[in-house]
Amino acid sequence: MDAELFKQRLAETLAWCLPKAGATARDGLRAESLKPVLIHDRELPPGQKPDARKGETWFQFLMGAGERSWADVVADLAARRAEELLQAQPGFKDNLPDLTQGHLLLFEDDLSELSGTSETASQGFINACDVAPWDTWVDFLPKSPAQRSALLISWVPPAFLALVEAGIAANETDCLWLTPCTPDLPALLAKREAHYRTLEREEE
Repeated sequence: MDAELFKQRLAETLAWCLPKAGATARDGLRAESLKPVLIHDRELPPGQKPDARKGETWFQFLMGAGERSWADVVADLAARRAEELLQAQPGFKDNLPDLTQGHLLLFEDDLSELSGTSETASQGFINACDVAPWDTWVDFLPKSPAQRSALLISWVPPAFLALVEAGIAANETDCLWLTPCTPDLPALLAKREAHYRTLEREEE
């Protein structure tokens, strides 16, 4: 992923979400037209779970690992959102929003245990899978080779910051963390790497 693509998707995310200032935490930023195909929307045999032999994480399982990669899911959503933006706001590219508004929420799927504590504390902004509303998804970065674990980057509107902070505080696995919103991808990656180094030192 390059910095220009990141800035483009961030601008599109803000342009899409800002008009929804009065949205509810649980449903207001989950447009049906952008909804990704989730494996848990289908009927599954009782007891079906991730394949530990393949190193499959819970969220990969729920997203339909083996059918669509994380990168494909996020890229498809971003493309559909950009298309709808052009129809609803034809001139949005000529009047781009301030890309320093709000915060970025980073979700590390391999650390999530789907406890639901963040969902309750954030009043549904973060769902039971520890994921922000799909309208707010900006981009995806692999944390490991073959995309076996994911770093999902979402945008947090200022109106929902307090709820997201409550959701993070309630989370038991530290799979969610915030950083000030920035279109500067190298700086974002540096913060991510520093975060991982901190976790490694704590485990030693």
